[in-house]
Amino acid sequence: DDARGGECVGKVSELAEAKNGLLRVEMSQRRSQTPRQVLLVLNKSDDRVYALDGRCFHAGAPLELSDIEDIGGRSCLRCPMHSYRIDIKTGEHILAGGNDKKHARKTIKSRGVCQRTHSVTVDSQGNIYVELDEPKRDMPKDKEGQPTTQKNASANDGQKLTQKFDAIETFEIASDRYATMRDEDPPKTITFTF
Repeated sequence: DDARGGECVGKVSELAEAKNGLLRVEMSQRRSQTPRQVLLVLNKSDDRVYALDGRCFHAGAPLELSDIEDIGGRSCLRCPMHSYRIDIKTGEHILAGGNDKKHARKTIKSRGVCQRTHSVTVDSQGNIYVELDEPKRDMPKDKEGQPTTQKNASANDGQKLTQKFDAIETFEIASDRYATMRDEDPPKTITFTF
């Protein structure tokens, strides 16, 4: 680690030589012994370096195999598996819609931030420092400290229900952490990454 914050993961010159200006690196995490895969992106339109989680939020495809596209002035990775587009600056999932005939342009929509981004600093020697951005909040917990999820009771009353799951397990695959919550009645399974 450096006084700048973060871990030195390489040099801009190495990133410039990489295919499409994309380079996957592994970084140590505070909460896990398993390294996190991070994708470094050299954006040629603004000559800056960006960092995102190295696997697609949707199905875990390796993003170093992506192409970079300009979508409505946004530099986006196009996932090699399902062609999801991810804004390299914000982590937003971008949808490029049809033509807006009234304004004679393509409509661009965001489905919100789906891909975790990380803070990047480049020093005067071209060293790249990345600071992993940890999840902003923990999973909600009930009065006993057990993980829960909240959902609307119905569209009409707007009340919130807290549901306690029967089993929660965490596991890691290729440096990404997952949690699976299972409930028996009614049967359901929810899996998410963090």
